[in-house]
Amino acid sequence: MLSMTVWIFLIVALLTYLAFKPRKRAINLPGPWALPYIGNLLDLQPRMYLTLDKWSKKYGPMCKFQLGAGPASVLIADPVIAKEMLSLDPFVGRGTVKEFTLFEGENIGLINSEGKIWEQQRRFTMRQLRDFGFAKSSMESMIMEEVNEMTERLLAFKGKPIDDIKNKLSLAMVNSLWSIVAGTRYSQDDPKLRDLARQINGAFDEAAKSGALLVIAPWLKHIVPGLIGYNAIRRLMRGLVDFVSKTIKEHEDTMQEESPRDFIDVYLNEIKRTTDGASSFYGADAEKQLIAVVADLFQGNKYRIYIYL
Repeated sequence: MLSMTVWIFLIVALLTYLAFKPRKRAINLPGPWALPYIGNLLDLQPRMYLTLDKWSKKYGPMCKFQLGAGPASVLIADPVIAKEMLSLDPFVGRGTVKEFTLFEGENIGLINSEGKIWEQQRRFTMRQLRDFGFAKSSMESMIMEEVNEMTERLLAFKGKPIDDIKNKLSLAMVNSLWSIVAGTRYSQDDPKLRDLARQINGAFDEAAKSGALLVIAPWLKHIVPGLIGYNAIRRLMRGLVDFVSKTIKEHEDTMQEESPRDFIDVYLNEIKRTTDGASSFYGADAEKQLIAVVADLFQGNKYRIYIYL
């Protein structure tokens, strides 16, 4: 039988929830029933996107769900609706979870930025990557070099099961992109390349496994940071920052402004030329932007490979 203390706690908790519960909006959408405080936490699978896919099939292309005690979230699973919605100014902002950002709480780079910063960084990045051959036929030889090396390594299995195919493909992808970004190509068994791929893959995989709890109850990072994956995510993010920072320092020591070798060189040149204090390429924080852009390029491509497989 419950003690008086427990009953008082439950009553106070219920009254608090009712007092701070978000008011219903005029537009009502179908969706799974949510519990007080935790919302749909118990319904989420470790891979949150699988749960979202299941809900979209059950409740339709537009449905709502609850993450914790905050406002309801809306799931858009129809590409036509999503395209129309994202073309409207009120929807161009990006919601972020600061625990997953490269520099915790800082919305910089390509993935987590918005507004003017995002426009400047995206425009510059796309233009420079195209100039270095990204997404052009001139990149074919670079890709084929990685394909040929990977093929040789796969043939070595000679009919045996191939383990960890995702990471093997990821190494080839990281290497071809790293050639454009940093001007260096590694052998696919090079420890430096494997370390870079490990940082990128680890950050994404840990976020995919532990993301739901950090999104719903970020305060748990102050109580059980190890159990909810927070420590692992931050450790991997710091490792990725260190790796990219060392590469940028090497470029600063060896680059010639009149002969840029790769994306990092042209970005550093842009920082030196920028005098507009309102630009995201200006000042002490500009190098942070560069680190975040480089990391985002690799994490974005890692996500594509992960989904395809």
